Amino acid sequence: MNTRRRKLIIGSSVFLYMLIQGAQANPNHLEPIPPYHPLDVDDIIHSYSQAVFTSLIGKGWRPSLWMIERPSFSREYAVILWCTIEYDPNDTRPLWRREIKRKQWVVEHVTPKEKIWKFRRARRGSEVPDIKPTKDVERHRVAVTEDFAKAVQEAWLNTLQLTRYAEDTGHGLDGTTLQFCYEDLFGQAWSPQAGLPAMLADLGRKLSTLALSDEKSREPLLAEADSLARKVAKEAEAEQIRLFGKKISLGTLGVGTLGTLGGL
Repeated sequence: MNTRRRKLIIGSSVFLYMLIQGAQANPNHLEPIPPYHPLDVDDIIHSYSQAVFTSLIGKGWRPSLWMIERPSFSREYAVILWCTIEYDPNDTRPLWRREIKRKQWVVEHVTPKEKIWKFRRARRGSEVPDIKPTKDVERHRVAVTEDFAKAVQEAWLNTLQLTRYAEDTGHGLDGTTLQFCYEDLFGQAWSPQAGLPAMLADLGRKLSTLALSDEKSREPLLAEADSLARKVAKEAEAEQIRLFGKKISLGTLGVGTLGTLGGL
């Protein structure tokens, strides 16, 4: 075999290997959020996950749609889509039967003022984890339309319905963990580079930018996020049909089921 042909075969093999590895490391779906971690000997990973959730999402009332991003070297943050509802103050019927006077959909960005994953110096100069929930967070909100909210909701729902275990997780030490929730559906991705997880992460980051934006730059950001949300929903639906022969149905999609709060 001549040298040129050998180089071509070797080069082709390396390229094919890279394609296979890339596909395995970037599955076209989210993965379940693990309740336990085999290396979590001192409960540090679980404590960190819970501290981030409690700080950014909160306890008790839980919004129906959110994304949490946990980068390795910068502050964690969450993007939340929720709705406030104002009822007729003179209506004394049970809450679910009261007349709704006004609905307001909101995209909110929440981040701690200091990174939650941190260490403190212990005796003899060693460092130990200093991870705990914080109430010292920054919040930024922007109002959106109900149509926009529904487009985002459908993108989350269609993608989360595809959540399953991957053949090769491809997780590393440095990167970013993204977790998504819609109602009782949860999924996560680690530093997604392609496919639906990367698209949904991009949408979440666009929502974050939108919540942090000023009024002058808001209109094009809304248009970009709306367009991407509809694209994600459409591609996730096509993936469902490719895999299962039909679109997954979990009942009627209703925007009124997003985290609603009375009287806010």
